[in-house]
Order: sequence, then structure tokens, then C-alpha cells
Amino acid sequence: MLIFDVPEVKLFLLMIAEIVLYLIAFLCNRKNKDMYIRLFKVSVLMTLLYYISSRI
Repeated sequence: MLIFDVPEVKLFLLMIAEIVLYLIAFLCNRKNKDMYIRLFKVSVLMTLLYYISSRI
């Protein structure tokens, strides 16, 4: 069994990828930083909901 097959590890890697992508987008366009903060919150919420639904 690979370590990447564990749902918690997949969730952790997905959240790291989201953080990196939104950080790059935020640094490229600082004028609309509120939009990126809202998108980041929504994506984290969706990721957590995905994790909770996969555990049920």
C-alpha cells in the first residue's frame, strides 16, 4: 500500500497544491486580493466537505 493511497495524505497534498496556486495568483494580481481570499476559503471548504463525505 502506497502512502499516497491514504485519504488523509491525498487531502493534505491537495490543500498544499491549492495554497501554492492561490499564493502564486495572489502575488501576480495584488489588486484583487479579496477575491483570491474568498476563492481560497471556498476551495478549502470544498476540500473538507469532500474529505468528510469520503469518510462516511
